[in-house]
Amino acid sequence: MNLVRIPLPREFSFELAISFLLRSPKELLHRVEDSKVMKALRAGESILLCLIGQDKNDLRIEFFNKKPTAQQQHEAVEYIREWFDLDTDLKPFYSMAAKDPLLKGVGRKVSWLPYYWPTRFI
Repeated sequence: MNLVRIPLPREFSFELAISFLLRSPKELLHRVEDSKVMKALRAGESILLCLIGQDKNDLRIEFFNKKPTAQQQHEAVEYIREWFDLDTDLKPFYSMAAKDPLLKGVGRKVSWLPYYWPTRFI
């Protein structure tokens, strides 16, 4: 087993991400158990079995079926960063939303939800 950590933006909510991943009990591309996501990822010619969970301010990715090469680890991390949209800076949106009468409460309720994010799992 091999372990990688990805630092999380302060605005990110893994709990909210898990709630979206649990929308369909018939999901085939990943499994959620005990607030962790089991997913198979293609990295080069290999398939990596990953368990993704949160550990304080990091995403913790454990690789189970094989020890990935540095390149495969990089590809897996890039996929996960894209999948959870970790590189989008949401501070400008929440700053604007705090001043808007209709969006004022959104930032407090979902302080990490990009407006297009639910479609990323379809």
